[in-house]
Amino acid sequence: DGTHKYIVFDDFRQMYLIDEQGDVVWKKQLEENAMSQVYQIDFYKNGKIQYLFNTENYLYLVDLTGELVDNYPVKLNSEASAGLSVVDYSNNKDYRIFIPCQNGEIYNYQKNGRLFKDWKAKNTRRKIAKPIKHLVTANKDYLIAEADNGNVFFYDRKGNIRMEIKQSFQNALGSDFYSGQNTHPGHLLTTSSDGKIAFIPEKGAIKSDDFGKFSPNHFFLYDQFSSAAPYNFIFVDGQQLQVFDKDKNPNYTYVFEHEIVTKPQMFNISGEKILTVLDSIGGQLYLFDSRGFMNKTIEGSLGYIVDVSQNRASVIIGHNRSVSKHEL
Repeated sequence: DGTHKYIVFDDFRQMYLIDEQGDVVWKKQLEENAMSQVYQIDFYKNGKIQYLFNTENYLYLVDLTGELVDNYPVKLNSEASAGLSVVDYSNNKDYRIFIPCQNGEIYNYQKNGRLFKDWKAKNTRRKIAKPIKHLVTANKDYLIAEADNGNVFFYDRKGNIRMEIKQSFQNALGSDFYSGQNTHPGHLLTTSSDGKIAFIPEKGAIKSDDFGKFSPNHFFLYDQFSSAAPYNFIFVDGQQLQVFDKDKNPNYTYVFEHEIVTKPQMFNISGEKILTVLDSIGGQLYLFDSRGFMNKTIEGSLGYIVDVSQNRASVIIGHNRSVSKHEL
């Protein structure tokens, strides 16, 4: 309806829809706590949206009035090991819903809750610890599954193995995969558990680059602060943030008061990006741009989003028993 709304889950398995004024429009009791992010899909292809997410044992689809779509919730074949992912290959609202489960299977659901029969992925025999990542590089689709031991599985649209890594490689769970088109065309890019940049081709040996010493628990992002700027290599490890250019030159460094245990995020605001880092121990959200710390922190210790609408930007952030909104 042209306005922004916010979804909040609490520890009592309740889901809330909150409007722009901060009023609770409705709340709904769930069977279990949500474990994925919430995706908006257009189930009926009529311009109206529904909210899709999963709990440990169920797949939920809730409409704007708080009612369940027919046949939902869908009971999963096994307990989920991570949150779901949604892929719309042709932007025609024929969604693929991927959920990794504790039994080692990666399930590919249709929006009606039924499984796709042409999905051929074999059991990974590992616990997949993160949502399935979809990337397109060199005009090829990659569905990437990351196991809790650092193993990585690369699939095509049908679930066939797209690529196998020929050498010993352990991916850092705090590092996502990115298309390396800006530095290594045709490669995927991530970091290994020892903090080295790994450039992974479809065929051949992995190439690595060393930006310094990092622990296995580091976070890594590969992004640019504006569409005209070069890509940066961004590391957060322990209490330290480091931003490098492609030549390994440090753009800036920042030291936090406490260890960072939540993955940083990048948000686009009017063509410029802001890096947000949450110190959940100290209860502060830090904001950075291309020049460094923006001398602005926002109080909060739980989940947050940056909401951009009508040339305005706000941070909506959770506290122990409340949600607050802060204009940027």
